[in-house]
Amino acid sequence: MPSEEVRRLFAAALERQGNGDAQAAIDLYVRIIELQPELADSYNNIAILLKGMRRLPAAVGCLKRAVQLAPNSGSLWSNLGNMLWMSLDFEPAMAAFRRALALEPKRPGRYSTRLGLQAKVLMPPDLARGALAGTATRNRFGVSAARCCTRAFILAFSA
Repeated sequence: MPSEEVRRLFAAALERQGNGDAQAAIDLYVRIIELQPELADSYNNIAILLKGMRRLPAAVGCLKRAVQLAPNSGSLWSNLGNMLWMSLDFEPAMAAFRRALALEPKRPGRYSTRLGLQAKVLMPPDLARGALAGTATRNRFGVSAARCCTRAFILAFSA
């Protein structure tokens, strides 16, 4: 159970994160880890911030630590799969998605897991790499090509 100080720091970190001050939030999460190293949520939140800073390898490292601390969390496994997928590390991503799905097979909204499993079946890694290479491309509405593809997969395979 988190101490009062850890809860206070976590609330402050979430506030900084919400205000867009990523480095200040990371600093607070690091302090939380110093006080309570077994708190997986701190690693998860740092990973989210690092992803926003385009530091995917560091984000993957944080999520790997998070799943070590909370191996029964489907959400953490799904987040790890997403980060690995964005890093074009497809096989470990698929293993993480499978683990998330095994832990939470009926959880609604697990689109990223379903998308990942279906993309593996439908799209060979070479084609997936090519598709992901164009993710920076945005249409005239500011929507990335990756988001459009994700929506198409969700609509096609949600049943």
